[in-house]
Amino acid sequence: MQASTRPAPVHGRFLRAGVLAVACGVAAALSVWLAQVAKPGITVEMDRALPRALASGFYAPEAAGELTYAWTGARAQMKLNGVSRATIWNCAILLRGARAASMEQPLVTVLVDGAVASTIHASNDFEEVDVSVPARRGTGLTVGIVTTPTFHPGGSDPRELGVQVDRVSCQPASRLARPPLVPVRNAAIAAAATAGVFALGGAVVTDALVAVLVLVAGIAVLLGTGAALLTGYSATLAALALWVSGGTLILLKGLQARQAERVDRPTIAAVMVSAVALVLQLGALLHPSKSLVDALFQAHRLDAVLAGQYFFTQAMPDGVQFPYAIGLYVFASPLARMVADHVALLRIVVATVGVIAGGFLYWLCRRAFVNPWAAVCGVAFFHLVPLPYIVVGNGNLTNAFGQSVAVAAAVLAAALTLGPRRYGQAALLTAVVVLAFCSHVSTVVLLLTTLAALAIWFFLFRNLRVHAAALVACAALALTFSTAAYYAHFTNVYVEAYARMRADPAAASPSQTDRDPAVEALVVPSWPARAGTALRQTADHVGWPLLVLAIVGLIPLRLAGRTERLSSLAIAWGVVWLLFVGAGTVTKVGAQYERYAVEFLGRVNLATYPAAVLLAASAVDVAWDPSRPPSGMRRIRRGFVLVLVAAAAVGGIDSWLGWLR
Repeated sequence: MQASTRPAPVHGRFLRAGVLAVACGVAAALSVWLAQVAKPGITVEMDRALPRALASGFYAPEAAGELTYAWTGARAQMKLNGVSRATIWNCAILLRGARAASMEQPLVTVLVDGAVASTIHASNDFEEVDVSVPARRGTGLTVGIVTTPTFHPGGSDPRELGVQVDRVSCQPASRLARPPLVPVRNAAIAAAATAGVFALGGAVVTDALVAVLVLVAGIAVLLGTGAALLTGYSATLAALALWVSGGTLILLKGLQARQAERVDRPTIAAVMVSAVALVLQLGALLHPSKSLVDALFQAHRLDAVLAGQYFFTQAMPDGVQFPYAIGLYVFASPLARMVADHVALLRIVVATVGVIAGGFLYWLCRRAFVNPWAAVCGVAFFHLVPLPYIVVGNGNLTNAFGQSVAVAAAVLAAALTLGPRRYGQAALLTAVVVLAFCSHVSTVVLLLTTLAALAIWFFLFRNLRVHAAALVACAALALTFSTAAYYAHFTNVYVEAYARMRADPAAASPSQTDRDPAVEALVVPSWPARAGTALRQTADHVGWPLLVLAIVGLIPLRLAGRTERLSSLAIAWGVVWLLFVGAGTVTKVGAQYERYAVEFLGRVNLATYPAAVLLAASAVDVAWDPSRPPSGMRRIRRGFVLVLVAAAAVGGIDSWLGWLR
C-alpha cells in the first residue's frame, strides 16, 4: 500500500508528461485537420454579430419572422484568412435590394481579392450571386460587396444601407484543400499543455488520456463551428487552455503539499474533469458564434460600477422597482483594469466560479460516499445539468454567479463544524453568504430559506443544535451586513412598492384606453395546469436522466453516518423546491405576471438542482459499493445506472452545443 503512494522519480514523471503531451497534441491536430477535410469551407448565416476579424461593412443582424439578414453599407467584405488557394473556391452570396417601389434597385458588384468577379442588378427577392475564385499560390481569400446607389432610411436611423445579405458561403472545389495551419497548431498546443499538466500533476496515464481526448473532441467541435478557423479564436482557445492548465498544476501541487503525499487518483480525476469542463465552457462562451444576448448589458453594468455607480434597480411590468445586486461586478472589478473585453471577463468569472462550486460538491460527496469515484461522477453531473447553460447562455450572469456562490455557501453550512471557538469557519461561511446575498435578489430569498431549512433539520432531527444555532447566527449576520451595505439604500423603492400594493385596485388598474389587448387575451391557467408546467419545466431544466438517477439514489439514502451531512443538504434543497414550487402553483397571479412566475420557478430550479446532483451521485455510490457482495440484481442496477449516466452526458453535451447554435 505504501508503494502505491510513493511519487514517481522526477525524470520519469517528466518523460511520461512529455510523451502524453506529444501524443495528445498530435491527436488534437489530426482531429481538427480531419474535421476540416470532412467539412471544408465556411457558411456564414446572418443570425448573429459577425467577428471583426472576419467581416467589415455589415450592420447588426436583423430578423423578420424566421428570416435573419444583415444590411451592408456601401462596401462590405469578408476575409477568409489562412485558407489554402491551391484549389478553386466557389462562393455564393444570397442577397436582395429590399427597396421601396419608388426607389431604384442597386447595382451590386462582387469583388474577389479586390478584382471584379460579378455584377448584378438586385431585386426585392433574394437571389444567389455565384462567383468562382481561381487557384493561386498562398493563402487567404477576400470577398467584397459594393453597392450603388445606397440609401438612408431616414428618421432616427442614420445608416447608409446597401443590400440585405442572408448568407455568404465559400467552398473549395476539392476536399483535399489544406485547412488553415494556425488553428491546427493552436489546437495541438491546447491539448499538449493540458495533457502535460495532468501527467505532471500525478494523473494515471489512462485517466489523463480519457480526459484529454474529451477535450480534443470538444476543441474539434469548437474550431469546426462557424467562422472559428478564420479568426483569431484558435489563439484564444489555446490561451484559455494554457491558463487553466497552469491553475490546475498549481492546485494539484498545492493539494499534494498540504497532504504531504501524492494526491489520490479520484481527486486528481475530479480536478481533470473540472479543468476540461472549464476549458470547454469558456471556449464556447468566447466562440465567435456565441451570441451576446444580455451579456453586453452585464458589461455595461460593470462599467457603471467601475465609474462609481453602485445602486441599480429593475422594473416589473406594473412599474414596481426592485434592487439589482452587484456582487458579480464587485467581485470582477479587480480584474477589469487588466481585461479590456468586459463581456469576456464576466463570462470567464462566472464559468470559473461555477467550476469552483462543483469542487465544493466533490468535497461533500467525497466525505459521504464509500466509493470515491461516485464523488467524481457528482462533479461530472454538476456540469451536465442543462439549466446553467440556459442561464449563462442568455447572459443572466448575475443569477448564475450568485447561484454558484450559494452552492458553496450551502455546502459549507452543511459540512463545516460550526460551534464554540470555531470563529474562523463561522467567518468564512458568513463571508460567502454575504457575497451570495449581494449577487442576486432571488438568491437572498432562496439561499436564506435553504439555510433555514438546514438549520431546522439539524436542530429537530439530527441533534446538531449547536451547529444549527451557529448556522442561524451566521445567516442572520450575513443578512444584516448585506442589507446595511447594499439593500438599505433602496428605502424609497420599498416605500413605493408598498404604496402600489396598498393602492385601490380600481384606481391602480389601467384605464380602458391603456389596456393591452394582448394581455387582456391571456388566460390564467388552473393550478393543475401550473403543476404540470412546473414538473415539465423541472425535467427540462435538470434533465430527466439525472432526475431518474436522483430517485434511484434517494431510495437507499442513509440519513445518518457518513452521508448525514450530504443527505441533510439534499433534503434542505428539496424542501425549498417543494415550498416555492407549491406556492407558485397554488398562488393565482394576473395574466400579465404569469411569465414572471414561470421565470421564478426557473430560479427555484437553479437554486435547488444540486440536490439532484447529490442524489444521482449517491445512486452511483450505491451501485458500485465495494462493501456489498456482487449479485445479479446489482449487475442489473449497474447497467440501469450506466444507461442513465450516458443519457445525462448526451443531454449535457447538447446543452453545451446550444451555446454555438
